[in-house]
Amino acid sequence: MARKFFSEITINPRDEWVFRGNEIHQEEILKYFRANLKEDSEGVYIKNVFGELEENGYIESNGYPLHIIRVSEEGGTLFFSTDADLTLEWDDIQLYTDLSENLILQKKDESKIFYRLNSNAGGQLSEWIIETEDSFEIHHHNERMKILEKKNTKVEIPKQFRNLN
Repeated sequence: MARKFFSEITINPRDEWVFRGNEIHQEEILKYFRANLKEDSEGVYIKNVFGELEENGYIESNGYPLHIIRVSEEGGTLFFSTDADLTLEWDDIQLYTDLSENLILQKKDESKIFYRLNSNAGGQLSEWIIETEDSFEIHHHNERMKILEKKNTKVEIPKQFRNLN
């Protein structure tokens, strides 16, 4: 069984990873955190495994911990490359806009982890964005995806850790 705790890491509205008030700048550490970001019914956590020991350090997010850095088309499929060294396919994602009109993405099998498209990726995706009467859609070959609105992307730490701060 994993040890669960509040990692004291927050993602601020500028998408900066912050530990105890100090921004984390070490790219290798950030890369590790992004690659090991998971979710469960309680929240979003960084999964650390040390031999037989496992711990889940929950985070709080007021921004976006992950980003789409490139959108590409190969073999008739759209691919979304992330700063967590993960590539997502068109069929695995849903696109949204948030209240600030950021273009964001969520894997269909996740409910709490969001990816913000950086300006480069947004520009690459723009060739497939079509404005309809009441919304925007992605049109790619014979497939369409409505870009939905997501009102809340904030991720709080689990209740059992809230009074410990």
